[in-house]
Amino acid sequence: MNFKDRIMLLIKGSKDGSNVTTESKSKKFREKKITRLHLILAGLVVIAVLVVFIVIKVKIATKDNAYKEYEQILVNSANVYYNVKHIEIKDGSTDVITAKELINGNFVNTDSKLVDKCDGYVESTSQKDYNTGEYNITRKAYIKCGNKYKTTNYISQ
Repeated sequence: MNFKDRIMLLIKGSKDGSNVTTESKSKKFREKKITRLHLILAGLVVIAVLVVFIVIKVKIATKDNAYKEYEQILVNSANVYYNVKHIEIKDGSTDVITAKELINGNFVNTDSKLVDKCDGYVESTSQKDYNTGEYNITRKAYIKCGNKYKTTNYISQ
């Protein structure tokens, strides 16, 4: 071994003149392989966590949509109820009809799964539109379905 080779071995960390370069190459290869394996496993774990998170969010959104649809069904049923019964809301006043009244009067389609599980009411408010000077009626449904869902500002009747 000449002087140049000894300097190179010293720089690489070998103190004796043995053939350590082949051992270190195979060791580095194993370390790289383990590192790649760890990265692949970490990537798979991250992907699995994201998939679980997305599935949970989609299920929650689907349930919320079902409740919102039932609220809209109650509002539409109240519109029909007030038109059929020829009930007018006085200017500036509020009228409330319960979901039970709408169901008993056959104004709500009982095919919905939430009919038996939810309790609620529709609040009809006559508000003055200051641009036209006329009163407009707005209807909002409020439901409570056990401990699973409750419309904001729901008040027990």
